[in-house]
Amino acid sequence: MNSYGCRDTIQKTIEVRPHSTLFAPNCFTPNGDGKNDDFRPYFTQMKDIQVWIFDRWGLLLTSWEGLQGSWDGYYQGKSVNPIPMSTRLKVGVLMVNTPSGLDT
Repeated sequence: MNSYGCRDTIQKTIEVRPHSTLFAPNCFTPNGDGKNDDFRPYFTQMKDIQVWIFDRWGLLLTSWEGLQGSWDGYYQGKSVNPIPMSTRLKVGVLMVNTPSGLDT
């Protein structure tokens, strides 16, 4: 009882769902020096991911499905390093299957 003579406690079960996050780097250096050579998204609380990487003209450079994927900067067996300044890499639709469902 509180100071007004009323009950002031409540009990309720709540469900806390895991929160997923995704970080896709905006650059990498595929020059073979062993530092930041692969493009690799980092994530938490995800079951699966699909990644497509396109150049600025819409050419699919690589894609993969799964949490262990990455891109080494090669297209059809040839390095695209250095990437010309006029080229922008675009990460396509990322579909993420989280423990609580599918997010896009």
